[in-house]
Amino acid sequence: QETTRLRYLEGQVRALDAAAARLLGESSTFAVQAARTFGYAAPSRDAAALDRLRADLAALLPGAGTLAERHAAFRRAAAVPADRVDAVFAAAVDWCRRAAAGHLPLPAGETLTTRAEDTTGWAAFSRPTGPRASELWVARRGGADAAHLLQLAAHEGTPGHHAQHVLASAALVEGRGWTERALHPGFGPHRLVAEGAAEAGAALLLPEDVRIRVLADVLLPAAGQSPALAAPLARVERRAAALDLEVAYIAAEYLDTPLGGEAATARLRDEALVLDPAGMVGFIEKQRIYLLAYPLGRRLVTAALGEGPDTARWARLSTIATTLTLPAGDGE
Repeated sequence: QETTRLRYLEGQVRALDAAAARLLGESSTFAVQAARTFGYAAPSRDAAALDRLRADLAALLPGAGTLAERHAAFRRAAAVPADRVDAVFAAAVDWCRRAAAGHLPLPAGETLTTRAEDTTGWAAFSRPTGPRASELWVARRGGADAAHLLQLAAHEGTPGHHAQHVLASAALVEGRGWTERALHPGFGPHRLVAEGAAEAGAALLLPEDVRIRVLADVLLPAAGQSPALAAPLARVERRAAALDLEVAYIAAEYLDTPLGGEAATARLRDEALVLDPAGMVGFIEKQRIYLLAYPLGRRLVTAALGEGPDTARWARLSTIATTLTLPAGDGE
């Protein structure tokens, strides 16, 4: 356990050193900065795999117009009405919480509440409110559909960031006196593994058939929408989300080369199917390499979970979610 603690602290210190170098004017590429900050190299671009994802989406979204236009129109038409977002999100959080309970036991007394706001700047986020409590915020007027709200509920709640927070508080801060884990740094390997574990945990809890069932039985009725939308919406949302590595590749070009804002916006729209490409350019400028935490972290944590029975994979996720440290030897 002390070895795990040391690896965590060393990784965070290296990330601080990389941040200080950048603030002092040191110039480095997106790839170099990411490797220094996270301790892992970004995967090489697999053009064929990305093309297959877009081909799958094209088959799911027939009709006139470009794929980006068809995708945006489909997702806009499926958006949850603003006055129902809070109810749909709360229902998704509750479902994920109950479904994960048998796989990922949380400490006694943990609590989770939700609220809808329009001033956060994020689609959703988790905010610790005590050692065993979190509050989840969701954007009421963000135009999210029920499938995206379900993903956000799992990512931000259980088995995602809320679970990470209360597990670390109970097992590490209270149980071992690791006071540094009372903090929630938004940088370095902490962020990489936190985002990766939240994404991998959501995938473990919500395979495609389960997503479809939850949408049809719970969330679409709560949104006042037809359950018949469940299957196409779940499939489109997940395949579009899997293009997040394409976002990172475009971000690297935008930050490292003369690629301008207009060209980056067009590529994010047409190649990565980002629904708000101009907003994503602003996110890239602010977050820089940290947007890589989602696709790279998911890839690393999913690999660490491995194959085999779900019970073993959930046990590995529990360890990773608590320590926010990958098993030794899982580097690229």
